[in-house]
Amino acid sequence: MSRTVRKVVMGGDIDHASEQDQQLHSKLSSRKKQQNAFLSNGHEGVAILIPILLGLALGLWLDGLLGTKPILLLFFLLAGTVSSFYNVLKLLKKQ
Repeated sequence: MSRTVRKVVMGGDIDHASEQDQQLHSKLSSRKKQQNAFLSNGHEGVAILIPILLGLALGLWLDGLLGTKPILLLFFLLAGTVSSFYNVLKLLKKQ
């Protein structure tokens, strides 16, 4: 049984019960906002790191495959870095 129904059945004050429910709801929503902010910050880190690491791995693999040692590594590392900045800009515009 919810608090409001329990108060009505027991003859309690409905307004007092709904105030308690509102306080509880505001506490939970503020906690949820904090958790979302924390997850958002983690997401930004991933948006920076993954493209750079993918560019590094792809550059190393293609350089080993084609024998063009630093050229493709530098190109894909630069492309991953540019992609990371683009991802961060998109995330900042969203907020």
